[in-house]
Amino acid sequence: MYLQHYGFRDKPFKLTHDPAYYYGEAHQVALNELCYSIEERHGLAILLGEPGTGKTTLLLRLLRSFARHLSGVFLSDVAVGEASLIRQVARALLIPFKPQDSTDTVAQYLDIFLRGQVTAGKTVVVLVDEAQGLMDGQFEELRHLTNLEHKGRKLVEIVLAGLPSLERKFQTPDFESLSQRAVVRCWVEPMDLQNTEAYIQHRLDVVGAPDPNMFAGDAVERVHQSSIGIPRLINIVCERTLLIGYVEEQQILKAEHVDQAVADLNLKPLGDRDQQTGALGFEGNLLLRMASQLDAIVKRLDQLEVPHKPATDIREPPDEPRIRQWLKSLRKHPLKKAHPTAEPLDEFMDSPVTLKSAKTEH
Repeated sequence: MYLQHYGFRDKPFKLTHDPAYYYGEAHQVALNELCYSIEERHGLAILLGEPGTGKTTLLLRLLRSFARHLSGVFLSDVAVGEASLIRQVARALLIPFKPQDSTDTVAQYLDIFLRGQVTAGKTVVVLVDEAQGLMDGQFEELRHLTNLEHKGRKLVEIVLAGLPSLERKFQTPDFESLSQRAVVRCWVEPMDLQNTEAYIQHRLDVVGAPDPNMFAGDAVERVHQSSIGIPRLINIVCERTLLIGYVEEQQILKAEHVDQAVADLNLKPLGDRDQQTGALGFEGNLLLRMASQLDAIVKRLDQLEVPHKPATDIREPPDEPRIRQWLKSLRKHPLKKAHPTAEPLDEFMDSPVTLKSAKTEH
């Protein structure tokens, strides 16, 4: 809706894992550590971070970094799908097996495949996202995978990415031996103010913003304060701020516009956050509340799309004043509280597809 107003080619703050929007400066240390673990064939590495800090995006970037030299598998929400982790890995690697085959049989097929990959000079990497949801039986299969070796070399490199609760699980006696195999443990931290500013400018550059500094300095500070430097929250606040600027026919966004966005989204001031919700910055559960709120916003905006002239003609559509007036009326009515059964925020993100065997490029 606001693309022509700002001169964008696309929405800069979409809640997707589009690699075109990847900003690597804030995550470079974690990416380097994971690359090191894979290159040194440690067998197991752990990536931890709060919700929305960019773990999934980092995993996909890691996979792309090694695309020429490995067979990669990306698994998300493994606890939701088939119970056997080994079967999920085998299926993602296109290893043929029958539904009636036992997991032990599938494990043998997988072992043969992995040995062949090592002989061919390839590395197999399995990236498991949302690993805090792994079931106990899947952890046992994970232990089996980390035991696989051939001529002193690990047959598969595994990276587990998850919330801090994953680390707490590894600290329990049942998983202590598995935890000790993870030589590399790294955290994806929220961004500082400098990286928040660079992140915003980078995404504006990607969509061809005429002025990548359209968020004034005080506006960037407000975005950073309200989002705590968490990329997903930065996107949410900036998207709402752009909409407010569009409604008010502004090209440069100031602190007052961000403050209005924060109020619309019901974000709490930094000093008011308690320990339980401090990392999220919202009253109650962020994922539940934002899913309901964003659902209402997205549906309303979808209904407001109007025919417009080609991008070369940046004149406003004839109904633009009416639309702005309608949007202004929306801001007078606070969004309702999220229903307990609301879908999680990831509903609004492109679900990562399983990345199957990546062939070597010549």
